[in-house]
Amino acid sequence: MHYCQAWHLVWDGIPLFEDTIEAWASGPMIPSLYNQYRGRFTLSSWPAGHPDRLNIPELETAQVVVDTYGQLSGPQLSTLTCHEQPWQQARAGLHPLERADRQIATTIMQRYYHGVADDPDAQDIADVIDSITGM
Repeated sequence: MHYCQAWHLVWDGIPLFEDTIEAWASGPMIPSLYNQYRGRFTLSSWPAGHPDRLNIPELETAQVVVDTYGQLSGPQLSTLTCHEQPWQQARAGLHPLERADRQIATTIMQRYYHGVADDPDAQDIADVIDSITGM
C-alpha cells in the first residue's frame, strides 16, 4: 500500500487513499490495515477491499505496483522501504527499534519518488531489489 500511495502521488498528483502511513521500526505501516490483518503475513484475498470502487488510473497504479513489487516478501519490502528517504526522514532521531507513530508525509513521498522517476541515472527497480534483498 505504501508503494501504491507513493506512485499514485507521482503519476496522478493526488493520494490514492486518505489513511496515514506511519514509519514503524519495521517499515511503513498503515495502522488501520495493521489492526485489520494483524498476525497474517500473507494475504490471498482482501475481504474488506472493493476494487470496483477504484477508477481506471487507480487500478492501473495498483497493477503496476503489484507487477513491480508483488514478488517480494514482507521482510524484503521492509528492507527496501527502509533504505528510502521518506521512511528514513520520518524516523530521524529515533533508535532503530524504537516504537513511534510518526507519519510519512505524502508531500515527502511525492517529491522523493518523483525524483526517482525523473532521474535518468536511477537504478532499475529490479537492480535495486536485487542489491537490497539479495534475490
